[in-house]
Amino acid sequence: MDRREHHRVQLRIPARLRWTTPLGQKTEFCETLNVSRAGLLVPCKENHAAGTSLWITLPFDATLPFGQPEVLARVVRSELVATRVATANGGKVGALASESAELIFTASTALQLESRNRSKKDVKNGSGNGGGNGNGNGHDKLDGNRHHREVERRTSPRSLVAVPIRVRLEHVPWFEEAMTMEASNEGLRFVSCREYELGQYLIVSFEDAVLSPWPVAAEFRSLVVRVDPLPQSPALAVTIYRLD
Repeated sequence: MDRREHHRVQLRIPARLRWTTPLGQKTEFCETLNVSRAGLLVPCKENHAAGTSLWITLPFDATLPFGQPEVLARVVRSELVATRVATANGGKVGALASESAELIFTASTALQLESRNRSKKDVKNGSGNGGGNGNGNGHDKLDGNRHHREVERRTSPRSLVAVPIRVRLEHVPWFEEAMTMEASNEGLRFVSCREYELGQYLIVSFEDAVLSPWPVAAEFRSLVVRVDPLPQSPALAVTIYRLD
């Protein structure tokens, strides 16, 4: 039985996928297989595990260097698909033709788009990052090993903003390429494969100044105020407070 919330449409649209690895960011270009309001299906060279965070540009225009919006998505499932591709001797027919072809494996990856409305619904149902159903990282209930949910102390609303940034520790020249998840007037939240600690000072810059949600200089100083593990992922969600 098909339990999808939204109808799927078979569309071939150029797309760019971006994800964070311990050695930096990686990108892949592909065409969608089908699209809906809540997600899409794409062929990938890399078989991503369920729960992996990806950033999608859709549609993607290779002639534009910057300014194309990216949307946060999570892998729902990924299945390897074998495709027979003809080699240099593909002009043969019959049995000889099958001998001159090779199998190419690609991953058929279903992605669910993250949105503010869906995030609120997940938290309410206890199925998001803040859920307290015992399966996530939430702390709604109090038992022997848990604490009450953290009180929301933000003074400005957050917006889902996905843009590439460069992050480095203060007085350290080597930066990490990362992607933002959310931003407010006072700070932002980004995904990192590095270990950060509360109270550390970071120097952050945007890959392109046009993408910055604030009128800031090339680099700005910030303070790490929260570090959360991401479910089904070795990466961390790091929240920083803008000091400059």
